[in-house]
Amino acid sequence: IHANVTHLLSNMMFFVAIGSGLEARVGAKSTAIVYFAGAIVAGLWIVLTAVHPTVAHPLVIPARGASAAISAVMGAALIVSRHDIMFAFKRFTFSLGSRTFAVPAITVRSWMLVVMYVGQNVLGLLTQGDNPIVYHMVMAHLIGFVTGLAVIFLLVPSESDAQAKAE
Repeated sequence: IHANVTHLLSNMMFFVAIGSGLEARVGAKSTAIVYFAGAIVAGLWIVLTAVHPTVAHPLVIPARGASAAISAVMGAALIVSRHDIMFAFKRFTFSLGSRTFAVPAITVRSWMLVVMYVGQNVLGLLTQGDNPIVYHMVMAHLIGFVTGLAVIFLLVPSESDAQAKAE
């Protein structure tokens, strides 16, 4: 279940763009562990803290989509595939009337998408954090992200650990 088609498509876009880089680095099993850990931890947080603004008793606000799980994948990808190129445009020029404009080359790396996504969530928290629905949605995203950071550290040994083990 998703809020709307845009929600579904944006989740799919981020998961394909970021998740494929993570899976290439750590494998499908570790990617699935990160994904489900983010969903479970953020889901538990919502269950334990969400209160409907018009009802006196706790209410689980329906978690629509997989945004927290995808946030976990983004957190993990930030660690293991942050330098992967997501897309790139070569420099090009175009004419408009008698003027010629040059568009510079653009390279978007995994870490750039992740920073934009986290920034969007933090901005949402700062500007609409007094809305309980927005607050819980954004916090679920951020909790998923932090869960992904933590889980990938547990699953994938660091380079220094690998060097120590080799020696």
